[in-house]
Amino acid sequence: SIKTQIESPELDSIYKLKQDKSFLKTGDQYNETNFVNEAERITRLFRNNGGYYFSNSSIGFYNIDSASTNYKTNVLLKISDRIIENQGNYSTRDFKIQKINDVKVITDYSYNTRGEPYRDSISYKGLTYLAHKKIKYNPKYLSESLFIKKDSIYSDSLSNLTRSHIKTLNNFKGINITYNQVEGTNNELNATIFLTPIERYTLGLDTELTHSNIRNIGVAGKFSLINRNTFRGAEVFKASVSGSWFNSNNGPGYEIGTDISTEIPRIVAPFGLSKLIPKRMFPKTIFSVGTSIQKNIGLDRQTFSVLADYEWQHSQKVKKELEIFNTQYIRNFNVSNYFDIYTSEFNKLNTIAQVYNNGSNFPLDNNPKNPNQILSFIDNVAQDSNFRNSNPDEFAINQNIRNRYGIITSDFIIPVIAYSYTYNNQTNFKDSEFSFFKIRVANSGNLMGVISQQRNNDNVKTVFGIPIAQYFKTDIEFKHFWDLENNSVFGFRTFLGAIYAYDGSSIPFTKSYFAGGSNDIRAWQTYSLGPGKSNTGLEFNVGSLKFLTSAEYRFDIFGSFKGALFVDAGNIWDITDNNTVNNEGKFSGLDSLEDIAIGTGFGVRYDFNFLVLRLDIGFKTYEPYLDSNKWFNDYSFTSAVYNIGINYPF
Repeated sequence: SIKTQIESPELDSIYKLKQDKSFLKTGDQYNETNFVNEAERITRLFRNNGGYYFSNSSIGFYNIDSASTNYKTNVLLKISDRIIENQGNYSTRDFKIQKINDVKVITDYSYNTRGEPYRDSISYKGLTYLAHKKIKYNPKYLSESLFIKKDSIYSDSLSNLTRSHIKTLNNFKGINITYNQVEGTNNELNATIFLTPIERYTLGLDTELTHSNIRNIGVAGKFSLINRNTFRGAEVFKASVSGSWFNSNNGPGYEIGTDISTEIPRIVAPFGLSKLIPKRMFPKTIFSVGTSIQKNIGLDRQTFSVLADYEWQHSQKVKKELEIFNTQYIRNFNVSNYFDIYTSEFNKLNTIAQVYNNGSNFPLDNNPKNPNQILSFIDNVAQDSNFRNSNPDEFAINQNIRNRYGIITSDFIIPVIAYSYTYNNQTNFKDSEFSFFKIRVANSGNLMGVISQQRNNDNVKTVFGIPIAQYFKTDIEFKHFWDLENNSVFGFRTFLGAIYAYDGSSIPFTKSYFAGGSNDIRAWQTYSLGPGKSNTGLEFNVGSLKFLTSAEYRFDIFGSFKGALFVDAGNIWDITDNNTVNNEGKFSGLDSLEDIAIGTGFGVRYDFNFLVLRLDIGFKTYEPYLDSNKWFNDYSFTSAVYNIGINYPF
């Protein structure tokens, strides 16, 4: 049996309302954990319903008789009255439901100015704002982060929510909430919220060294300015200028860019739509614009981007995001450099020319820097019906090169609307056993594609003569980590993504999938794998479908040195009607699962506490593009890929 004896009538009434949630059930097997959980539940219940002075020391479980002959025990749950100490004398008093009598907010508190008079005050919706100098925050917007209200019942959860909400504003470095009993009462509290602001302006300078299979070695720098409380509503304005210099496979290069963004801690939307997302969900709106210029990376690209983004914490574990206006304009500067970068394409044209000209030299004298003449040759071959009939394979390769050239060198406007759902039950950054799931659904083209009535020569919709990228894209990622004790962790990750273009559009190169790299299939370099079991020889291989899965065992070696054993598997495929991809690169159902490449390896990491420096060595274990001996054919240190990275790969 379970009996209760709650001496405070007000607490007794609260307990009975939620008695069905008890961890103690008549007929259940005795389990000490249930008693611990029940004590914690009762404490949360009372402290979230006005029991400011309540603590679990008032809870007791008595008459537990496990020696009963019928193997049953009787439980008495007793909750004592509040004990009050006054100059060494103790007395008891009923617990009362505490209500908030008054709320004061000190907006510029500091230890050095404590005790000084307040020279500015504003009253707004039952809250009193005070400042030693001048109140710099708009009470209308700051009150949206304060969930402690006058005449409301005290609640631990609302106090914690207020702390968390103010912390996410990134405007205050100190948050302290105190409660004091109102003199002459036994059930009223005065709340005071002390806020210590962060300096309004912050300057930052970041530098880094970079290395990849595209950028051999490089240096980068970023100068940033942060302005907090920009419009008196705790907004955060950020402006940055960045630049880098590097030595690439094509010689020295650089990249410069600038970004401006404003983060607003509320939903900014017309027609009252902001009311659809409660303030307790930490809503925020992000507006940003940016541009960057790349030199000697691919075709020397300039990118403009504009973003309007809504984010909110739907629950403690679920985050949602809505990108309503994520638009990019990608402009290629140096398309004449195409055949100098994609030398494999040029070499194929050389082979075709030998056939087309009956063995004579290629008319461009092996010079890939004459794109107009190269394109003229491609067009001549494409229009030659006799060559098409006599040499169908070479004719098809010529067409594929022409189509691929058009896709990669094309400028694009990419107007995206996207929705993301993220589940993460990691409690803090030290938690080593948790699950993570994210799905993102995006559409490019949307309204702009509907409105536009213009099309180019390839029958693709345009705006101002620039092709509009029209596609649907979905990415799904799942990760789970198991704590194996002794500072060892086993992690698993899987990713599935697909993109499909419509209305005659092609997929922009920057939005396509690739395989390989330090955070991907580590036995292959970036862009070097796929699609499917094809071995294209291209410098940059992309696809419209991607599958990736990885498993990694992480363990301590000694001190700050960590070790890892890993297996990566996956590939990319084409699921469009793109005739530039051969059948070996297309996804054809379950049979295409044979195209999954497998890499294994080991890694060494050094943990600096604030980041992890990582070296992973990946060995090609299963190579689907080989005609025979696909297992362990190139399993050696000479064929391995050495990946240098920052932090863990997933």
